[in-house]
Amino acid sequence: MKPAPFALFFLLLAPSTHAQKLWTEADRQYTVENLRRTRDDLTRAVENLTDAQWNFREAPGRWTIAEVVEHLDLWEIAWAREIGEGLHSPDRPDLVAAQKAASPDPD
Repeated sequence: MKPAPFALFFLLLAPSTHAQKLWTEADRQYTVENLRRTRDDLTRAVENLTDAQWNFREAPGRWTIAEVVEHLDLWEIAWAREIGEGLHSPDRPDLVAAQKAASPDPD
């Protein structure tokens, strides 16, 4: 069993159609590069594991490598869905203003 390709990676490649861009092109590029890097690192880390290694459980209640990768994959799917919904939703400047007001000052 190998990790599934990251669908979110491809969602982030598509430019946003929102009138007010909240992310710069540099932000998008940084995110895409890090998604690529982590996808590639994870793939390299698990691609040569045996079935015994893939399914090894250190102790009852501990996760196997297969379960960890499956968990990451499921969260990636959920995140991709959230991003997809956000890209197709109307702009909400009120939420942006509320988030900026709630965020601590980076000083």
